[in-house]
Amino acid sequence: MKAKTWTENTLKEKLHHYQELLKKAKTQEEKMALYKTIKSYQEFISTFHKRYKKPSFSSVAIADRNFFEKSIQTIPILLDANNYIVSNGIDLRAEASNIIVPKEKIITATNDFYNYIGGIYLEKYNEYYQTGAIYINFSKATNNTWGGDILRPEGINEAFLNLYLFNGTYDIASSVHEHGHAIGASINESHLKNPFVNEVESILFELLCLDIIDKNEYDFDEIKRAKETSISVYHGFLNNIDSKYMTTLSGISDRKRALEIIREKYKLDADYIDGELLYPLDNLVNYATSYLVAIELFLLYKRNSYAALNILEQIIRIESYNEEDILNTLHNYGIIPGKNLKTFYKQYLNIKGTSKKLH
Repeated sequence: MKAKTWTENTLKEKLHHYQELLKKAKTQEEKMALYKTIKSYQEFISTFHKRYKKPSFSSVAIADRNFFEKSIQTIPILLDANNYIVSNGIDLRAEASNIIVPKEKIITATNDFYNYIGGIYLEKYNEYYQTGAIYINFSKATNNTWGGDILRPEGINEAFLNLYLFNGTYDIASSVHEHGHAIGASINESHLKNPFVNEVESILFELLCLDIIDKNEYDFDEIKRAKETSISVYHGFLNNIDSKYMTTLSGISDRKRALEIIREKYKLDADYIDGELLYPLDNLVNYATSYLVAIELFLLYKRNSYAALNILEQIIRIESYNEEDILNTLHNYGIIPGKNLKTFYKQYLNIKGTSKKLH
C-alpha cells in the first residue's frame, strides 16, 4: 500500500475539482453531497495556517457548563475511572523511544494490522488505498504535538492524515489510530460528530495494535514504553475532566481561583493546568468515554474477537448524539464503561519487564 503526501495546494486542487463537478451535477442528491464536500474543503483551507486566538477562561467555563448539561450521566463514570487510576498510582508518562521505525515500516505495519483485523474494517481500509483517496504527511513530534490528526471531508471518501513521529512502536499505533478514524467515517460519516464515542474505534485499534506487536519483533521495554505512552494520553483527559469538575463546572469563573484549587489538589505546574483549563470539555469527554468503551471492547476481543468487532460496528453506526441513548445502546450490548478497569490494567500493562503492579 502506498500513501501520497499532501499540502495546502492539494486541498485547493480538490476544492476546484469538486466545484467543477458541482457545475455538471444534475440531481439534487448529487448537488447536496457536493455542497458538503466543497464546504469541508473551504473550511480546511481557511484554517490551514490560522493561529487560533487563545479563548478567555470565562467563555470556556460557560461552554463547559453548557456541555455538562448534556453529559451529566457520563461525567461521574469518568470521575470514578480517574479516581481508580490515581488511587492505584498508575502514573504513566509519554516517553520518546530510543529506536526509530522507518516511515515505510509504519505504513507496512498499519497494513498488516488491518489485514489481521479483517472484516468491514479491512474492506474500508482497502477502499481508501485502491482509489488513491488517502494522503499522509509525516512530521517530527514536538513537546506539544505528537500522535496524529486527520481531515476528512463530508460527502466524499477521502482522508488527509498528519502523523507526528514520536519514534518507536508508538508511531505505528498512531498510524493505526488515525486510519481508524478514516475507516469509522467511511462506515458512518455522522459518527465523526458524535460527542461521546467518535474515538472508540481508533483507541481500540491502537490498544490492539500494541498488544499484537507485543508478541512480535520488539522487546518488552519498548512495548511497555509504547503502551504507557499511549495510555498516558487518555489518563490526561480523565484527569483534566476531574480538574474542570473542581473548577469551571462548580461555577468558579475566576481563572486565578481555579488555578489555586487545581494546584492544591493535583500538585501540578501552574502553566500546565492553565492550558488544560482552556481545553474544551466536550473533547475531553469524547476521548475519555471512548477510552473506557474501548477498554471493554478490548477485553471482549480477547475472548471473542467476532463479537467485539461486531459491537464496534454497531457503535460506529449510532445516529443519536444523545447521552442517554448512547449509554443505553452500550448497555444493551453489555458494554459498561469503566466496569473492568482493574482487569484491563493488569492484563495490558503487566507484561514482562513492566514496573507497574496493581493492588
